[in-house]
Parts: sequence; structure tokens; C-alpha cells
Amino acid sequence: MLSLLRAEAMSAAELARELGVSQAAASYHLRRLAAAEMVELVEERMRRGGRERRYRRREVALPAPAEPERLAYMRVVVSEAERKLELADLSAAATTGDQDVWVDPGKWATIVAEMRRLQGELQASAVTARSPGAIRASASVLLFALHSEEDRM
Repeated sequence: MLSLLRAEAMSAAELARELGVSQAAASYHLRRLAAAEMVELVEERMRRGGRERRYRRREVALPAPAEPERLAYMRVVVSEAERKLELADLSAAATTGDQDVWVDPGKWATIVAEMRRLQGELQASAVTARSPGAIRASASVLLFALHSEEDRM
């Protein structure tokens, strides 16, 4: 939703059509994003006897979720990745991986910062949905440190 709203302002109905979800679900999540100040209302107009509100992603750095919310957010990312796998074009360029490794803390911080930079670059490259020559792409990223077995006892 946030990716689509970066390229253009959209209403709940437009988001629902693009994402293949109900308008009620799109509207609910759009209201939650607005309450969290992640999107802003940019246009309001009368349409078919009702009021249509169009929102756009706010162009501000969004803070990482607070620790209690971080796990829930990560689960949403995993859930969205699973949903989007049904749409995967396996003939297109892609990468996957799963690492459980021990690394130097300084190197880890560098890797996390680089991943944030790459995510920002991908977001900045977003164009209006269905633009001629554009491909729809998905990137679901989870990078997190693990507790050692000793920490868990």
C-alpha cells in the first residue's frame, strides 16, 4: 500500500482494485496509516454520491517500530511475502536467501545500513502503477540479530 501511495495519490477503492483486496480492508488500513501519519490526505472530492479521499505516502523518514511492535510488523512482512509469492514471475531476475550466521557487530551494522539504503533506492524508483515498460516488483526484507542459546536461558 505504501509503495503504491509513493508513486501517486489513491483512494481506498483504487488501492483495493490494485491490491486485489476488499474496499473495506483497504479503507481500514488506509485509516490506520493516516492515524500513524504515514500517509496524508491530498484530495477530497464527491464521487457517485459519496466522498472520495485520496491519500499519498508522506515523504518523511519513518521510524522503526518500537520493540513491542517490531515482532508484529515482521510477521506482517512475512505474511505479505507469502501472499505475493502467488504472483511471482519466476522467469524474471530475483534473489532469495536465508542466512543464520555469526558476524562482527560493526559489519552487521554496515549490512543493515546498506539494506536500508537499497530499500530507499527501490522506493525512490517507484513509478505509477501499470506505467508502460514498468514491472511490478516485490521486496520483503527481514534482517535481525538473533539471541544466542545462552541468552535464551
